Amino acid sequence: LPVELMTEVITDAWYLPLSSEERITLMRSSALVNSTWADIFDLVSSRDIYLPSPPYFDHFIRRLRAQPHTTPSKGPLSPANLACQSLTIQLAKPDVRSHKYNRRRVPMSAILSRLLARLNAYSIAPNLRRLIIEYLDAGFEDLFQRAALAAVPSQITHLDVRYSFS
Repeated sequence: LPVELMTEVITDAWYLPLSSEERITLMRSSALVNSTWADIFDLVSSRDIYLPSPPYFDHFIRRLRAQPHTTPSKGPLSPANLACQSLTIQLAKPDVRSHKYNRRRVPMSAILSRLLARLNAYSIAPNLRRLIIEYLDAGFEDLFQRAALAAVPSQITHLDVRYSFS
């Protein structure tokens, strides 16, 4: 396929309204197609970040703090922290049937607070302008108190809050 067509396909797929599980599948699968596909996917997904689960939060922070590196065929690669323009985090209602608390499973609402604190503390993602918070099957809590939105970094000029129910 021509690079332009691959870019169009990847971009269209990236902006689909996917569940967290579907987005994780897309992210994992895109690295396995071929190197060109993976490189294009990396460019598209670095501009508009989605954090579908707590492990992706850790990966995202490591990636933003990484130094630029060079590859033999491409020269210096742009750091992800300069490419990031928007960030979407999906907060799905936890399973209310589960009565056991799992210490290793950090809820996504805690990840949102940690994310905002890290963005402020390390002054990363200077081109980040839009923060999108998607609540899935969640109640209408006090967003500014619960999610520590008072700590929204100053470079963010647009805040989108979306609620959806299945």
